[in-house]
Amino acid sequence: MKAYRRDAENAGKSVEGWQGRPSNRSSSSCNSQFFVFSLVSFFEMLYNQIDRFETYLEKEFAQFQMWQNGKKI
Repeated sequence: MKAYRRDAENAGKSVEGWQGRPSNRSSSSCNSQFFVFSLVSFFEMLYNQIDRFETYLEKEFAQFQMWQNGKKI
């Protein structure tokens, strides 16, 4: 029981000490900024891929329409 109480007291102290350190907060801020940057980069890449695919489909559809109308491609 004494060991459990001591661990609980030490845990409380370590949490307070951890929250008081500015280096951890800036590191956390840096990690969240990197996460947002990664997320934005991912969606930008996804948008570009969709745009490319849409352009490809438009070209293929135009060729299909020409073929359907009996014109030479």
